[in-house]
Amino acid sequence: MNNLNYSDKPKIYNNHSTIIYSFSNFVIKKNKFNNSNNKYYINEINILKNKRNINICNLLDYEDHNSIFYLKLEKCDYNLRKYIENKSDLYNFEICSGIIKGLNFLYENNIVHRDLKPENILIKDNNISKICDFGLSKILDHNKQYMKTICGTPLYMAPEIIIDKTYNNKIDLWSLGIIFFEIFFHKYPYEGDTHNELLTNIISSSVTIPKNNIPFKIINLITILIQNKVEKRIEWFDLFNENYFEKDMELNFDDLFDCTNDNSDEFICSFNEKSERNYNNEIKIINTPNDNIFTIHRTLSDLELNNFNNMDKIDKTFK
Repeated sequence: MNNLNYSDKPKIYNNHSTIIYSFSNFVIKKNKFNNSNNKYYINEINILKNKRNINICNLLDYEDHNSIFYLKLEKCDYNLRKYIENKSDLYNFEICSGIIKGLNFLYENNIVHRDLKPENILIKDNNISKICDFGLSKILDHNKQYMKTICGTPLYMAPEIIIDKTYNNKIDLWSLGIIFFEIFFHKYPYEGDTHNELLTNIISSSVTIPKNNIPFKIINLITILIQNKVEKRIEWFDLFNENYFEKDMELNFDDLFDCTNDNSDEFICSFNEKSERNYNNEIKIINTPNDNIFTIHRTLSDLELNNFNNMDKIDKTFK
């Protein structure tokens, strides 16, 4: 870090626990408080050092000075949240494909992100996706593929985390499905007026996909990513070996429906095990209630979520 050129004056961004100094060609991420967040910085350093990938926000250098960590990282232009909020119908398939490629790199290195969300995916040069923020991530041991820690951001938490069950790397697949839903439909798939209601809906309610000019292959991908039963979720191998985001993909939604009457507005979805009759040109993903739905109340109590912001991350027992 001593050889860095700081001749240009950085822009400074502040949040509750981190300060970002944005220079012309890189950023410096600094923890605000001595010791309190060191474990996240140490974890990110251990995961990213000696690793490089075009779809990861690479760690360029780091320094520990008086128990305050400074991480020098690649500079990007904006995060995926800003891209989603633009609500453009001109979908950038290269961005989506890049997210999958980044997850492929993590999978090959036995890394589970555990806090995948639009804020933790950066965009560079308008096309390159880079997964960032590995403070809650974990490198899996080949002999220990399951985890127990309740951590992540509530809106993107997989159902198995919410109900406090052991989980594996497929939690990142669930989060990916939520992210793709937001990219293509400009809204979050679940609703709830309280934390209890929101989390209960995530683990038990059906998801309606509105009619849109989206390729069937992508619709199908989203449906097999946000399955609340882990065993029904797509396998990593199948995700990586199928090209879901071809540049010249034909946009066609009508093939999703089996029309009982060409003159009727009534459609039946024919690609699910349970077909759902619908009168609004929509598809519904049928998710069955989880047997352990009652444990959500204990989880909420343990996490003390009474005044919790759903966009904030949870880390109750980081390990």
